[in-house]
Amino acid sequence: MEKALPRDHGQGRLAAPEVASLEASVPDSFDNFFSLVGATQNTDPDSSSHRDGQRGPDWAASLAMILQAAEAMQASEVRAEQIEAQARTLLQLAAQELERRRVRIEALEARLRASEDRAAMAEARAAEA
Repeated sequence: MEKALPRDHGQGRLAAPEVASLEASVPDSFDNFFSLVGATQNTDPDSSSHRDGQRGPDWAASLAMILQAAEAMQASEVRAEQIEAQARTLLQLAAQELERRRVRIEALEARLRASEDRAAMAEARAAEA
């Protein structure tokens, strides 16, 4: 279940404290991404480009954010593959260890049965004498 985040009224964006808390909760690999997001959310009308008196989208920053997001996703995919390979290796090692333990238990049980048989025969001989 996702937690609803408060948004600025009328603008549909996260309020500044929520953006800061979200930024603090993500890995360092996204720092550059959030710096680009902050750069594109500049609300000073004098600092943005104007076309026919209207503020237009900053396509260069948008493309840079998309590239940064793609790089982050690719890095996440590579890391996930590494973790999966490690997990498969650990699973294989655990299965091998489990099999070794099973064989050891069977050998110990066989030795125990042999000892019990010898003890029973010794008791029978002692009873006859």
